[in-house]
Amino acid sequence: MKPPAIIDADGHVNAVPVMGRYCELLEEPHRSRVRPAPDNPLKMLIDGQVWPREQRQTAPNTLLVRGEAPLAGWHEQDICSGMWDPHKRVRDMDVDGIEVAALFPGRIGMGSPGHPDVALGIAMTRAYNTWVAEYCNPYPKRLKGVAVVPVQDIEASVAEVRRCVEELGFVGASVQNWVPAAGRNLDDPFFDPLWAEAQRLDIPICIHHNLVNYSVLEERFTTYLQKKPIHDCTENMLAVQSLIYGGVMDRFPELRFAFMEGGIGWVPFWMDRIGEYHEEFLTGSLARGTPADYFRSEQCFFSCEAEEQTIGYVAQVIGADRILYASDYLHHDATFPGSTRPIEEREDLSDNDKAKILGGNASTLYRLG
Repeated sequence: MKPPAIIDADGHVNAVPVMGRYCELLEEPHRSRVRPAPDNPLKMLIDGQVWPREQRQTAPNTLLVRGEAPLAGWHEQDICSGMWDPHKRVRDMDVDGIEVAALFPGRIGMGSPGHPDVALGIAMTRAYNTWVAEYCNPYPKRLKGVAVVPVQDIEASVAEVRRCVEELGFVGASVQNWVPAAGRNLDDPFFDPLWAEAQRLDIPICIHHNLVNYSVLEERFTTYLQKKPIHDCTENMLAVQSLIYGGVMDRFPELRFAFMEGGIGWVPFWMDRIGEYHEEFLTGSLARGTPADYFRSEQCFFSCEAEEQTIGYVAQVIGADRILYASDYLHHDATFPGSTRPIEEREDLSDNDKAKILGGNASTLYRLG
């Protein structure tokens, strides 16, 4: 019997090392405004200014290391070249037994929706998505693009997600919980045309934040080390709360949401936390009953980090069919090779549950079956 396919629900690409091609894909009159940053491989220059913007930092980066390699140089290492070389990427997938990978952006792609120049942000988003399509072209059955959406302009967002799915073959759209250029929570009716189009196209909206754009922690902490452990899970908490209590999941009942990059241990806590307040103050206000009914529904998926201790417990609370394996390939905190091994070797999950988490659920989320 052929073993179930392993599907990476959240791996990453990085267009910066091939910035020349990215710049070629920018539409005029914006192309001449963007250049590679000469002294930083993770950034570019826009109108002579570094982008994405520098993180506000008052303490030295003395703790930001991986072995002997500074965090800032991690993406320069040859092991990471699969993030911009699809042939290397597929060889790495073979090493870990991964059949299909859904591709999310690095800092350039994530930063595009946050640029305050709306026209430029749209152009940057389109260039990035086109580059991802080129990256996927040699292996269309194995590499699947997830579109970055220019949320500065909702009409442009709808048009871009339509282009990416119908013309480029993408399988989802990535949206951050909060982008200053949009300045709205996800339950704002401003986003309804985007949700409607994603529902029509039968693709998921993947909530995937990073530290390029503003977060609730921007003014509280000053270093990556202080921000990152709590940043992504906190933004996911805010996102799922907005989508449930703002009525988005009721207005678009066929639209799937995936909450990425923040681990999964927060899910039972947050489900209970907002459920407690719902029971006390808002009983009867949700169409489906309680927040738990949404968390456990076919609309919600949550990515895990393979080594998390609480995966088995979370599977008991919300169901194993809500959990996604994600490699985070190949960020500094990713595991390679062996990214699937911690799940495969768990004793608190059945073989059936492991198969769901390692691939079956992602196939359902992205409609890959």
